[in-house]
Amino acid sequence: KVPDFVMEVASPSTAANDTGPKRNLYQRLGVTEYWRFDPTGGELYGQPLLGERLIGGSYIPCEIVAAPDGSQRSHSQILNLDFSWDGAEFDVLDPATGKSIKIMELLTAEQEARHAAQAQAAQAEAAYIAAQSQAAQAEAARQAAEAEIARLRQQLRHYEPG
Repeated sequence: KVPDFVMEVASPSTAANDTGPKRNLYQRLGVTEYWRFDPTGGELYGQPLLGERLIGGSYIPCEIVAAPDGSQRSHSQILNLDFSWDGAEFDVLDPATGKSIKIMELLTAEQEARHAAQAQAAQAEAAYIAAQSQAAQAEAARQAAEAEIARLRQQLRHYEPG
């Protein structure tokens, strides 16, 4: 499946490819939204933030609006998120509240949860292995006890009057 959303971050070595051949390829493949962010403020792409939505096989620019705080903002329909550039910082916003979505905090929380789950799984596996070892030791002790009982019964038969 072709991705529905692509965002490029400009660099001097890739900017021309991002706005030319790569853009055309994404359009032909049917990528629904193609976004470009230029952290230089627009030196590489001509503007700092631009998105295009595929409509009828052609890319149509997404509206970029000036927010009251002076930042440039636009909306991704595919992700249902707003992108913002204030001249110094790129941000992802919740369109309902206009508040920043702390992507790194979310990723960090997800990573911490994953590590905690992995640690719990490792502990459970260690407990299982320990339980198996204890069960094997108990079985060996049971077999040794049965062997000793059998030996003692055999020995007892030699002492019984016959």
